[in-house]
Amino acid sequence: MECRLGEIVAPNSYQKLTLDSNGTLKKECFTVSGRKIPLLEIRKNLLAEHEEMGLVRDHSEAHYEVMTYEELEIRLKEIGEFKEQPDGGTTREELVISLKHWERTRHLMIWSDPSSVMNHGHILLTVNSVYDPAFYCTSKELGGKDVQEMLEKPQIYLMARCRDTIDDQLLYNDTRLEDIQ
Repeated sequence: MECRLGEIVAPNSYQKLTLDSNGTLKKECFTVSGRKIPLLEIRKNLLAEHEEMGLVRDHSEAHYEVMTYEELEIRLKEIGEFKEQPDGGTTREELVISLKHWERTRHLMIWSDPSSVMNHGHILLTVNSVYDPAFYCTSKELGGKDVQEMLEKPQIYLMARCRDTIDDQLLYNDTRLEDIQ
């Protein structure tokens, strides 16, 4: 099993006063930082893993080219995204564009847990895929396997030691914003 420590983010230097063995005050400097695995890396790894497990639908151009108007309409209805035009004039191309959009869009969820452990604040952010039958195969299609359980396993995104204050936790927002962009 591979262990990935990630990259250091938001290092913050602090000073503390300590009393040494002969009773004199001594100033010590130390740095506290967090570690993160870039969101792009997590996204790529999750997609590769889910494709390897056979959970992801075929999203190739060839897949959509062979679908008839009726098949496109049925599939859009299955995923709850068929929009009937008032004049009934939806073209096959419009259905293909709509289906491609829904079947090629994957959703991720970021879960945050700010906790205190032994009087030290910590923040943990994890990422996992959100099951969507438009993007992923259904349990029925995979012979009863629980697809949702297979893909919604959290991946560590960011872990840091920081005080349990909003100011300290905001130190990690810039790096998160970079990842999202």
